[in-house]
Amino acid sequence: MANSPKVLVIDDEQPFLDLMTDKLGKEGFTVLTANGGQIGLEVAFKEHPDVILLDILMPRMHGWEVYEKLRQDAWGKNVPVIILTNVSNKSKEEQGKKTGEFDYCVKINYNLADIIKKIKDKANPS
Repeated sequence: MANSPKVLVIDDEQPFLDLMTDKLGKEGFTVLTANGGQIGLEVAFKEHPDVILLDILMPRMHGWEVYEKLRQDAWGKNVPVIILTNVSNKSKEEQGKKTGEFDYCVKINYNLADIIKKIKDKANPS
């Protein structure tokens, strides 16, 4: 699909990257993956995905550092970001809801269908 929305998945867990590549690919997305924050940032700035799915707990460069660097860039300040993490953080969750800057999702609270719907909503805003 030539004009399929591009999703960048940044996570340090290869099985999760493989799962998202498979599932999102079947949903018609072009899927880019990065096994870590620094690589993810490089891919984001080069490829300009439509949506970024971002983990927080990663070695070397954690997700919040990636997020801050994205938001300092002219393109990156507007890209939709979905934080998908194992760490519950009520203040970040509330910040995301209140400002609309990002979605904050704790993995255990969402199933794959919910995550895919969020990505579709962000990639194809009405």
